[in-house]
Amino acid sequence: MLKETDLFEPVKNWFLENGYEVYAEVTAPMLIGRPDVVARKHPVTICVELKKSISFELLYQALERKRYFNYVYIGIPKRKSIIPYLAQDILRRDETHYCNPKPSLSKALLEIEHEWCESKKENRKLHFRFKGYL
Repeated sequence: MLKETDLFEPVKNWFLENGYEVYAEVTAPMLIGRPDVVARKHPVTICVELKKSISFELLYQALERKRYFNYVYIGIPKRKSIIPYLAQDILRRDETHYCNPKPSLSKALLEIEHEWCESKKENRKLHFRFKGYL
């Protein structure tokens, strides 16, 4: 039976291979609970919440973390069935919009832009969005 701690290693390895500093179970006074994974590659900080299955508690944790991290992801094992539509709607609404970050973050995103991030220029402003969803 897969345990939540089994999910950490592959996520940690992916971030390390891509040049990130990786921390587990980070504690900070302003956070409720402890993020499972925090990855940092200056100036971008990413939080990953790992769980064995999707739940409203997991979605709440991810949405709560968005106030403190540049990107927040949820990590669950591959499912045999689709993710419930309500959960898909919440994730799409909150994770896939274009944003217009500060110039320093824009520069960093352009340098590390991969298959998971896309950009567009609109009204002379650079916008980014996460594109590898569900």
